[in-house]
Amino acid sequence: MRSAVLYGLIFILVFTFVSTTIGQEQEEEQFSELVRRGITLYREERIEEAVSVLEQAIAQDPQDATAYNALGVIKGQQGEFDAAMQMFDRAIALRTPYFKAIYNKLNLLISSQKIEEAEALLRSLVAEYPDHANGWINLAVLVGEQGDTDEALALLDRALQISPQDYDAHFKKGQLLVMLRRYEDALASLNNCLQFAPDYPPALRAKTVVEEIIEKKGQGYIRVRQIIVPSAELAQAVKRELDNGADFADLASRVTMDNVSKQFGGDLGFVKRGELISQIEDVIFDLQVGQVSDIVRSPRGFHIFKREE
Repeated sequence: MRSAVLYGLIFILVFTFVSTTIGQEQEEEQFSELVRRGITLYREERIEEAVSVLEQAIAQDPQDATAYNALGVIKGQQGEFDAAMQMFDRAIALRTPYFKAIYNKLNLLISSQKIEEAEALLRSLVAEYPDHANGWINLAVLVGEQGDTDEALALLDRALQISPQDYDAHFKKGQLLVMLRRYEDALASLNNCLQFAPDYPPALRAKTVVEEIIEKKGQGYIRVRQIIVPSAELAQAVKRELDNGADFADLASRVTMDNVSKQFGGDLGFVKRGELISQIEDVIFDLQVGQVSDIVRSPRGFHIFKREE
């Protein structure tokens, strides 16, 4: 069970990195009375009244960027993509720079799966404001989500050149290094994060996980995933899917009979010789990292393994 829990934490680390939640720049905003009232109504979920008040604010002052931004948030929440985008674009045009409106637009693009436009917005942002560390961090997240880990690392390093004490950049770099299995480097990044944010819970949890991985690997453990099914026919069908490029973890989460590892994509965590039956150990310890085994029969069923570490 400990191994399954360990992998669960690793999975959370990776998922956090590739999530599309984009942080917003902390910047001061001066709200008019009408805009403040509109925001209050929105928070009270009195949406129609909030829209009406914000429209009044725009009619009263067509140059009020905060009113357009607030109205864009509401329109986006209501699913009115085009209207929200117009509001954010107007806010950005009226106030330079207006990072909150830029990131609101970015979130809207990402939630609408307009990833290329989102990336273009971020690249434009860092080109115009190269000292804006948050832009580089968010671009790294987006690029990393698309699988370009080398560029993502370079972008995070750029952010850290600008803001060496940015604990979020150190944390995201640590997460990315975990994904790349560069655990010693990941631990260094997580320690850097904790130097500037000693009580940051995600970094504390991540550090515990990475330290245990380093310890296990040093003791001769390997980490494997498993899919176990009840029949040879089903095992053969699963193996065909894997041979055709199916994701092992995704397939395991859907078909494996092992309810403990199922929730972690079939991951068994770290094992060493002597913990499993010999016919399974003979197979998994001969696998290279990333390699998938042939079908292995045991008294429990029909197994397929993938070595992760």
